[in-house]
Amino acid sequence: MAWKYIVAVVAIVGFSVYVSHQDQKTRDQYEQKCAQLNAGSITPAAHNEDCDKGADNAARNLPRWHRMFGWPEGITVWAILLTLFAIAEQTSATKDATNAAYGSLTFAEAQFELMKEKDRAKLDLNVARDDLEVGVEGEHLLHLISTLSIRNVGESKAFIGVIRGVLVSGLGSEPLGDIGHATLDLPDRVLEPNKTPLVTKAYCFPEATASTFAECLEQGTYSLHFFGFVEYETMGLWWRKEFGYTWNNIARDSGLGGALGLSDPYPNSPMPARDRIVYGYWSISEEKDRPEYPISKPQRED
Repeated sequence: MAWKYIVAVVAIVGFSVYVSHQDQKTRDQYEQKCAQLNAGSITPAAHNEDCDKGADNAARNLPRWHRMFGWPEGITVWAILLTLFAIAEQTSATKDATNAAYGSLTFAEAQFELMKEKDRAKLDLNVARDDLEVGVEGEHLLHLISTLSIRNVGESKAFIGVIRGVLVSGLGSEPLGDIGHATLDLPDRVLEPNKTPLVTKAYCFPEATASTFAECLEQGTYSLHFFGFVEYETMGLWWRKEFGYTWNNIARDSGLGGALGLSDPYPNSPMPARDRIVYGYWSISEEKDRPEYPISKPQRED
């Protein structure tokens, strides 16, 4: 700042004037005292010479900083101080300019990231709460089927790179661990914003009879899970969304089925095994479901 430089110059000059004034005052006081003491005892020429030397000696006995800042010895010190101040001022100005440029760049990058986040595609993955199909033949349990719907709720197109999932039964509430996924089929790989969702189905083939499987679900011996992931590209960037659902079987006498809108077609008689299996709902799996996050590149399809 120019005003800082001006203030520094005025301060240095003012201090130097003060020091020079003190130096001259000391000389004058000594000469007056010398004149009073030696008046008439020596010749005027000798008297003046002695007093001048004494005044110089008196001035030299002042603190060293007086001589550093006084006239004319202080000129060098003044020049050094002003030079150092100018360098500091230029360094500060350069630092301020650098910080301002960095701040502008950081702000621009943040704005760009916000724009990309606002304009990119975003996938909404969903399994209907009561979506579980059961295929039986007599007492034989043929398969279980669940459907995943994928909808683009963002502003740009989403290009599906990889989609995998698995519908699997497990033992009770034990962790699922690392279970392999199968590639899921899609009718299309491009999702337009806010259009009809794409759907894909996953299948499970339990090795149990329908009645045994129903009973184990009710008792908590068996568990049923549907999980997987989708990797997609939007605006040149790749994202991954992991989904996970757990099937919750409901006891007929709990009243929870009615609260969830489930119908019991056999209120006064035993429920067939197939209906006992589907009498429940999907809930989000804390172990498997995760918010979508960016990735560097997609996995390869098998």
